[in-house]
Amino acid sequence: MNIPNRITVSRILLIPIFLIIMLAPFDWGSMYLLGAEMPVTHFVGALIFILASTTDWVDGHYARKYNLVTNMGKFLDPLADKLLVSAALIVLVELNDVYAIMDCNHYYQQRICSNRSPPPACRGRRGCRRKYAREN
Repeated sequence: MNIPNRITVSRILLIPIFLIIMLAPFDWGSMYLLGAEMPVTHFVGALIFILASTTDWVDGHYARKYNLVTNMGKFLDPLADKLLVSAALIVLVELNDVYAIMDCNHYYQQRICSNRSPPPACRGRRGCRRKYAREN
C-alpha cells in the first residue's frame, strides 16, 4: 500500500472520530467565534472535517506527482469522499442545522452528475451536448 492510499485510508478512519465528537454528549464548554456561541465539540468536529477534506487534495496531488495512481486508490478515494460528505450531512440533519430535504438533494445531485446524459436543465443548450457526449 503506497502513501496516497494510506492517506485515503486515514481519511476513512477519521470519519468515526468525527461522528463521535459531533454526536456524543461531551461537555467541553462553549466558545465564541465571530460573534456566535458554539460548542467546543462542534469546533473540534469542524477541524477534523477540514483536516479530512484536505487529505483528499494531498493524496491526489501526491499520487499524480509521483505517478502512484493505483486501482485501489481510484476506488477508495471517491468512496472516502462520499462517506465523509454523507457523514457530515447526516450529522447536520441530526443537529437540526440542515433540513433532511437538503441531504436528499445532495444524493440526487450526485446521481445526476455521475450519469453521462445531460441533466434536464441542460438539454437543448449548445455547449451541453459536447460536455456530456458519450465517449466512443
